[in-house]
This record gives sequence, C-alpha cells and structure tokens, in this order.
Amino acid sequence: MTDEKYISSISNVYAKALCETINDKTSFEKVRLEFVNLLETIKSSNELSSLLGNQLIKNSKKIEVVDEIFKEKINEKLLNLLKLLIEKSRLSEIESVYNAYSKMVNEKLNQKNVQIISAIDLDEVIKTKIMYKLKNKFKSEILPDWQKDEEIIGGLVFKFDDNVLDTSIRYKLKDLSKNIMR
Repeated sequence: MTDEKYISSISNVYAKALCETINDKTSFEKVRLEFVNLLETIKSSNELSSLLGNQLIKNSKKIEVVDEIFKEKINEKLLNLLKLLIEKSRLSEIESVYNAYSKMVNEKLNQKNVQIISAIDLDEVIKTKIMYKLKNKFKSEILPDWQKDEEIIGGLVFKFDDNVLDTSIRYKLKDLSKNIMR
C-alpha cells in the first residue's frame, strides 16, 4: 500500500461502473482480490505487458489474448472491464481504476486503510489495543498497514485518507526546536 494512490477522474467512472455490477459484500472482496492478481499477472509477465502496451497490435487481438488467459481465472465483470479498457485504449489507467475501486469497496464495506508507523516492532497485545482504539474512533473496520521506521525515535504515526496524525518523538522534537528558535 502506497501513501498516496493516484486516482484519475476517468478511473472513478470505470470503478463506479464495476461497483454497480456487483451486488453482494462477498463479491466486492472477491473481485478486489482478483483485481490484485490481475495486476500482478500483467506486471510479472513481460510478454503480456509488451503485447498490451504495443500500439501496433490491434485491440481486437489484445482482447482475444486476455480472454484466452483470464476467462476461467477472474470474475466475468472484471474481465469485461479489462476488455473495455483495452477497447477504449485506456489500459494505462488500470492501476488507477483499481485504486478507485478499492476505495469505493472500502466505503461500501465500512473499512478504513490506516498506515501505522512505529520505531520498533510492536507485539500483538499492543497492536490489538491500537486496533481497538482505531475501530472505536473511526467506527469502521480497520485495515492496518504496519510499518517500522526507526527514525521516528518513538511514538506512532498514523496515516489515513489525506490525514497524518504524528505522535512521534521526532515530530515533538522538531516542534520543540521550532518553538525554541522563535
């Protein structure tokens, strides 16, 4: 999970269309996982990436190839989205469409991605306490991304939506330094 995920306005349109074709919570998650696998497959295969990125190859041929590869492996609606992106020459937007779709699914399922950075590896008891407090604060299921950064010295940094809550010692020292310099 990256700090900031780019989502273009056209990607929101495609992601919304995909969301509207899905009607139960289990399918939202299933399609999200299949979407991740689809992206990984495209990225990991040089031949497939080259074929899909080659503007000299007709879109109809590209659609044939993805149909052959993914027909039995991913949800039909996701496959149709992939074909549509190829047909409209918008395949370069696929990661942005995934980011938009994932964000919409989080909203529908009342989930929140939270990046939690600490100076040390946290034990499970502390993680459980943090998760409990975050769940109560946001009234959402928390999808944590635990990270370690020794440079924060101590404390925690929380990143969610477009917000950063920095309770680290590094931040407090910088703040103290600013106040002393005044």
